[in-house]
Amino acid sequence: MADAAPQHTALHTTLHMIRARLDGRRLFELARRRRLLPEQGETDLGYAVHSLLGELFGELAPKPFALPDDAPAPAGLTVLGYSAHDAARLKEHADLFADPFVHAAVDWAWFDAKPLPATFPVGRTLGFDVRACPVERSRLLRGDRTESPEVDALIVEGTRQGVERGLDRNAVYLGWLERELARRGGVRLLSADVAGFRYARFLRRDQKTRAPSRLPALPDVRFKGVLEVTDAGAFAALLARGVGRHRAFGFGMLLLRPA
Repeated sequence: MADAAPQHTALHTTLHMIRARLDGRRLFELARRRRLLPEQGETDLGYAVHSLLGELFGELAPKPFALPDDAPAPAGLTVLGYSAHDAARLKEHADLFADPFVHAAVDWAWFDAKPLPATFPVGRTLGFDVRACPVERSRLLRGDRTESPEVDALIVEGTRQGVERGLDRNAVYLGWLERELARRGGVRLLSADVAGFRYARFLRRDQKTRAPSRLPALPDVRFKGVLEVTDAGAFAALLARGVGRHRAFGFGMLLLRPA
């Protein structure tokens, strides 16, 4: 008979939660200079922050990250993110390599980090908040494309069931979240609710022209719930990776709270 699985698994790399305060005016000015502002429509704040973090920290940039402020203010915008590097290492990189205008977009007096626990006990219940983009690459809607298109999970489920309307949107998105967590492993979803929903058109660079263009409207959903740790190492990997797609643009960061 195989030995019982250990109740704790040590992490190979310490994961840190980074907290940064960004200057809203410089953030949008940088987006303008980098031609990240489309001619029409709202600014994709997640894309602007993604670009700023990339210029500050290069390959060390925290990912996934979250914007708990929701709405940016000229005086400042708080960013939380997970990184394998502590605050001192990240600041050292920015001090050495970042453009002065980009470097000044961060209030370094408020730049800080904390290490997450090295182990997570199996059976521990934790509350969580996460902003996610519930999409699937569906072969049902592939058509003649060489790659499966990225499609709203609600549309994919309607195609599977052969219906165009009448589906419970929240139930579909919660089912997507449960499948996504189960696929990554490390946790069992005990309960969850949709805390917020909207359709948004996110900004991305065209791979050929390098010009900013908007994706088709995709779901932007905030989930709240409770999960149970089933494997400490896999759960740590889930935190470091994030949930779903577009994790480099403000989606997928699991923010933990008491259950």
